[in-house]
Amino acid sequence: MDWFAELEGHEFFLPVAPRFLKDPFNLTCLNQLNLSKARLAKCHALMYRKYGPTEEELQSEEFMSLNSDTCDMYGLIHARYIRSPEGK
Repeated sequence: MDWFAELEGHEFFLPVAPRFLKDPFNLTCLNQLNLSKARLAKCHALMYRKYGPTEEELQSEEFMSLNSDTCDMYGLIHARYIRSPEGK
């Protein structure tokens, strides 16, 4: 998760605690994204990876689209996290 918050353009993101992400209540805001459950699962998996994107992935339109959706998802979760007692 830390690599995701450290990407260029993510300077204002704090790493969200994995425990916070595992609580279904904290993920209720994600319906705003209009993504399928399968796409949300892929975004979630990308956030949990232990490594950043490879050069090959950065050249892939599919990966960049997934990364964009993941950024949107992380942004919504992050907004809820920083307003929570755990994120302060």
